[in-house]
Order: sequence, then structure tokens, then C-alpha cells
Amino acid sequence: MIARYLLLLLSLAACSDSTTPPTTVDAKSIDAAGAADAPLIDAAPGIDAPAIDAAIDAAPTPSSVVTVACPASGVPVVVTVGRSFSPASTTITVDGIVKFTMPGDHNVVPDRAPTDDGLRVDFNETKCLKFTKAGTFNFKCEPHGFTGSIKVN
Repeated sequence: MIARYLLLLLSLAACSDSTTPPTTVDAKSIDAAGAADAPLIDAAPGIDAPAIDAAIDAAPTPSSVVTVACPASGVPVVVTVGRSFSPASTTITVDGIVKFTMPGDHNVVPDRAPTDDGLRVDFNETKCLKFTKAGTFNFKCEPHGFTGSIKVN
């Protein structure tokens, strides 16, 4: 099926006056196991598959918010009161921990930038998060939209 669409696209492309050559995957991009870095398309014989941007293969940026075991005491605790976080803003130092305790109807997800994808606590979950870099980490309750932030010095 894909080959049929490619042939149709090729026949349409042949009618154009474009002289730009297609981007291709060459033999140098295939590893010892015979696998290409990018997935290949079921192309017609003699047609090279398009290359995929190298950024897709790049390693993800490590999160600066990581889940850790909750200490027995001594860390700030964020809860919800009605439709707001309490406290709405918390300040800690680098490598500090904040304990989030969410009821069944609220959660924590990253909000506007700057923030970090590691800043997530599900509904009805208690989780301790360690903040390993300085900055302001904004979060919100996904279904209700109320917001909070952690400032890390």
C-alpha cells in the first residue's frame, strides 16, 4: 500500500520542474547489525528512503526533578485546599525535596516555562521530588488549572 502511494508521489514529482535532490539514507548510516538509525519506508526499487532529523536520535535531556524516597520529616509539603495548592509557592535550595500529597480529584503537571517534565504527581498519590538545579518550576492541577511553583536557590 505504501509502495503504491510512493509511486503516485514519484509520478507527480516527475511532472514538476524542481531540481532539488531528495535527502537520502546512505549505507554509512547503517550499523553493524544492518539496522539504519532511522526507520525506512517501504519504497519502490531504486528509490532511497528519506533520512530523519538527527535530533530524534539524540539522548533526552536529564530531568532536574527526580522522584526520591520520602524522608520521615523535615521537607516542605504541598497539598490542595479546595481549588488551590497550599502553599502556592515554596522556596528550597538545590537538591532540596518537596513532598506532594494529592487527593483523588487533583494532580500536579508541569505548567508554563520554565519547568520540568519530571514535575508530575498523579491523582490520589503522594510523591517526594528532589530538585537538582536552580530555577523556578511551575506546576498546575491539570483538570482545574490552579497553579503553584517551586523556587530553587
